[in-house]
Amino acid sequence: GSGLTCIGDDAFYNCSGLTGELIIPNSVTSIGGSAYYGCGSLTSITIPSSVTSIGSNAFYNTSYLNNFVSNTAKTFASNEEITGLTVNQKFKVGNVTNGYVYYVTTSDNPNTYICFGGSTYQYGIKASKSVSGSVNIAEGTKFIYPDAFQDCTSLTSVTIPNSVTSIGHSAFEDCSSITSITIASSVTSIGDYAFYYCTNLIEINYNATNCEDLSYNNNVFYNAGKNAGGVTVNIGPNVTKIPANLFCPYSSGASYAPKITSVVFAEDSQCTSIGNSAFQYCIRLTSITIPESVTSIGDSAFYTCSGLTSVTIGSGVTSIGDWAFYNCSGLTSIIIPDSVTSIGQNAFYNCSSLTSVNFENTTGWYVTTTEGATSGTPLDSNNLADTSTAATYLRNTYSNNYWYRS
Repeated sequence: GSGLTCIGDDAFYNCSGLTGELIIPNSVTSIGGSAYYGCGSLTSITIPSSVTSIGSNAFYNTSYLNNFVSNTAKTFASNEEITGLTVNQKFKVGNVTNGYVYYVTTSDNPNTYICFGGSTYQYGIKASKSVSGSVNIAEGTKFIYPDAFQDCTSLTSVTIPNSVTSIGHSAFEDCSSITSITIASSVTSIGDYAFYYCTNLIEINYNATNCEDLSYNNNVFYNAGKNAGGVTVNIGPNVTKIPANLFCPYSSGASYAPKITSVVFAEDSQCTSIGNSAFQYCIRLTSITIPESVTSIGDSAFYTCSGLTSVTIGSGVTSIGDWAFYNCSGLTSIIIPDSVTSIGQNAFYNCSSLTSVNFENTTGWYVTTTEGATSGTPLDSNNLADTSTAATYLRNTYSNNYWYRS
């Protein structure tokens, strides 16, 4: 009735007999948790401007909801696909830390908004597959939820603002028309399958300053750029590390790796480390210049990057990890800077074309089969001064040893 101010928790829980259009009275200010949970026969719902809070799971599993009418920027907690959703201000969702929804606009339809809120999967709202053009997620958005833009095949570019800390699993999965992605400096976690099968991707602007390492077999950039001419990765100036496994989506081989052809670090790069397996299997990558800010190249960082013909290691690098350039069969020569004091096992093993290795400092090197050993078999500096002999040592003779310089 007109005096109703609150729809309580579980009020219409699993009332599958509720059908057609639901219009909530203008007097209502709050809708409780799971209030319309499982009301799968509803086709439309109108929430008035008087509503200021909606509980978690309020409309969860209303999977047949085709039309959502919001009079003044109200939304609800659901992970089902919604069409016709309009949101234009932040709005508290349930009893959730940082539980606000924000909006994005699309270039094709600036009056259509998709919203996100809460802190777990169940609070996310999935965008309609009709979303198209360029999407700029609004500043203030904290999370992009799992499956948020999955199968939005007309989406062409995405800009993620500096407020976002987490990109959920499958968030942009199968967005096959996306050509450009900008990942903000604030992002600290990227879920599995996040950009899976973004097959027309040509540009990744990576600005996350300190994103956590990704899991092995994460599939984040699985087959990214497969149908395009190649993907350029631009590393922003404030990025401090390339997370482990970032561009190695799948362990079974190179055929599923993103088609990265170029990696460009900003001139004033602050990146200090390239994580384990960061670019593993990126076979289309032909050259890379590692900036002077980088001190460590992780294990398997460029494992089987067979297209690499040119690698410049910055003068700040002190350690090259195990298997770092394993099977980089296109690499013919490399300079090991004076700064390098350790080279891991098999770092250049199976680099079949590597015929010239120039050690800027040939003195004090020894090899050992024990990681971290403070002594081992010394290497003659005259032999290391011969670039051909040094190449044979690295790729073959002593490839299965740890190299240290005292």
